Amino acid sequence: MNVEALVLFCLVARVLAGAGRDVDGARRDLDGAGRDVDGDGREVDGVGGRQVTEVDGYLNTVEQLVTQVVEEDLGRCHLVVVHAGDTSPLLHHTLRRLWGVVRVGVVMVEARAAVEQRAAAQDHLLRELWGEAKFTCRALVLDLTSNDKDDDTLLILRLLETVGLWQLPETRVVVVGGRTEVQVVLLHHSLRNTLHALYFALHTHTLHRPNPPTRQARGRLEEAVEVFRRCMYCRSGQAGVLSVVVWDPVTAPHLGPLFPAVAAGGGTEDIMGHKFRVVVRRYFPTIDFHRVGKGTDTLVSLRDSLNTRMLQAITPHLNITYELHEAWDGEWGALGSDGNWSGLVGTLQHQKADFSTTITPTAPRLLVMEHIRIYASDPFIIISAKPRPLAPSQALITPFTGEFKS
Repeated sequence: MNVEALVLFCLVARVLAGAGRDVDGARRDLDGAGRDVDGDGREVDGVGGRQVTEVDGYLNTVEQLVTQVVEEDLGRCHLVVVHAGDTSPLLHHTLRRLWGVVRVGVVMVEARAAVEQRAAAQDHLLRELWGEAKFTCRALVLDLTSNDKDDDTLLILRLLETVGLWQLPETRVVVVGGRTEVQVVLLHHSLRNTLHALYFALHTHTLHRPNPPTRQARGRLEEAVEVFRRCMYCRSGQAGVLSVVVWDPVTAPHLGPLFPAVAAGGGTEDIMGHKFRVVVRRYFPTIDFHRVGKGTDTLVSLRDSLNTRMLQAITPHLNITYELHEAWDGEWGALGSDGNWSGLVGTLQHQKADFSTTITPTAPRLLVMEHIRIYASDPFIIISAKPRPLAPSQALITPFTGEFKS
């Protein structure tokens, strides 16, 4: 790991821990449970001073899986590791190996301390958490293996909403937790825009026992880890959960890449008939419509226009449906003194629509919204002189038709 990445980890982890924790180099990490790793790589219990010289085989399995996925798919990403702040049987076994795998940087976040911070500290968290804007890959590892599992899961999901994960749909998310939490986590509102999310489902009863059973007692099935994937539109256009593989480190030690590769030039994606809500404002010939909703209903129906033809071309290509609504105040969008926008921009700001039709990009708007494509209109006008009486020299031939030969 290079020096820049190490400095990034030390500085950010010191700020984000927020509860007197510290990081000293790459060999020492203290969290809310007071657990420590000594210079020889042995885990030391901060309460009783007990040295653990042999890590449980099941946690070695999970460590191997997480490290393999990070190395295969996330090695060049800015990596954020979130834990609840209580004792985690996974975090301490995995952290040391991540140091040698991630090439960009690792940020550790204690969810409990981060959520309880004051507004100023949370603003700093938002600025520092996701790294520099130039990063082309960001990844998030969520550790749900702590003791107070239900509360910790909700706490971490609440943090994801606070830090605006929904605004970074390309962020790759890896979750490690019990089987009972798969649906709750992968279908949670905070992951609503996340395109790539995996869940490594462990047997819950093996996570918190002080003396986990041996392999012979558990059997091969309990040592295996089932991998689930969040799919955006696989359930009749709605988000769903798919089982990817049941991984056994003995029969198939190498799992292979789990995140889809980014294909050059992209490709056609089937969105399974998902219905999008579109906000519009009349601006002929770019967009035209007539209102069909009554009273406060803003539903509209399109007339022939440039944006209408675009939507008609996109719809079968991506297998989508849509309904269109006029902005509630009929405006394009202006910033108010309270930080809220009006018009089309305000509709998008408050997540009352998925996207809008054509709207002019301005400097303030570019700070709060993303334009899919920017295209400029280039209107032109044909100018000609008004008709005038014919010249007297043509008076003789004007009454005649046909060709004249000299």
